Amino acid sequence: MLQFGRAPFARYAGHFGANFIRLQSETIALSRDVIGMVPKRIALKYRVCPIKHNYGTLTVAVLDPSDLATIDSLTHLLNVEIEIVITMPENIIWALRRCYGFSQEEAETAVNNPVAVAA
Repeated sequence: MLQFGRAPFARYAGHFGANFIRLQSETIALSRDVIGMVPKRIALKYRVCPIKHNYGTLTVAVLDPSDLATIDSLTHLLNVEIEIVITMPENIIWALRRCYGFSQEEAETAVNNPVAVAA
């Protein structure tokens, strides 16, 4: 997994034509309706957090924009077009805890060892 600070992460996002997002920001309002579009087990397995739903497109925060298998899987599992924004690992951990009720340990395991939760 990628391990670097915020500025390089934002540059990395730009390389993929995606935006960088900080999920703990006061300007991000995570709606229960949007969170509900991604089942708990899918959010954990794919290490994502849904941000908004607009005109049939679901925007999700991901760690790795080059992981096309995850983006494709989400499109098929959720039956919706996926747009990605990129965030840092601690933001996904925060979102899994806040939005889905996972423990700190469960969220950290998902982010740091995705194979452990892939089943």
